[in-house]
Parts: sequence; structure tokens; C-alpha cells
Amino acid sequence: MLWTGLSQHHMSFGGTFTLDFQTLFNMIRCVCESVVRHGFRRIVLLNGHGGNENALRVCAELSPKLGGPIVQFASGRNDCRAAQAAEQCLACLRGRDVHVHGVAA
Repeated sequence: MLWTGLSQHHMSFGGTFTLDFQTLFNMIRCVCESVVRHGFRRIVLLNGHGGNENALRVCAELSPKLGGPIVQFASGRNDCRAAQAAEQCLACLRGRDVHVHGVAA
């Protein structure tokens, strides 16, 4: 779990921490590369903050490089895109081919 993300738009609220886009993008890349080195071949990234969605598009870049499916899923959505993303995540976890690697829910 990463405890900080892209929260520039919340900086007017005292106590807010934020990363810049490139830092979060690189952090996600490093985490994915690390778990792949330890043998994981299917990765689901669960996003709890809408501000992180663009940086999580790292999935599309990393999936072919790491040789396995990486999908992202944003929690807290209740529409057909969230349902599609959930189906992609389940397919990934079950080891099926996932054709859409970067699912923005």
C-alpha cells in the first residue's frame, strides 16, 4: 500500500501530502518490477484516489515489458466501467488473457 499519491488539488487543506506525477509513476513502476522479480506474473493495482488514475496508466507500458498482465481498478465506482474493470481484474487473477491492460475505472 502506498500512503501518498497525486493530491496537488488538495494542497489547500492543511496536512496534505502529494507526490508529483513522475515520482508516483516511477514508484508504481518500481513496485511492479519488484513483485515480478519475486515471481508474480499477474498484477492488479487497486486505486483508492481518482487523482492517481493517470499515473496508473503505467499498466499499458509495463505489461509487455514485464511479460504479464497488469490491470488497474479504481475502488468506489458504481457504474458499468467499474464492472468492466472488475471483470478484467478477475480475469487477470485467474490467469486468463487480459487484452485491456490499463483499465481506467
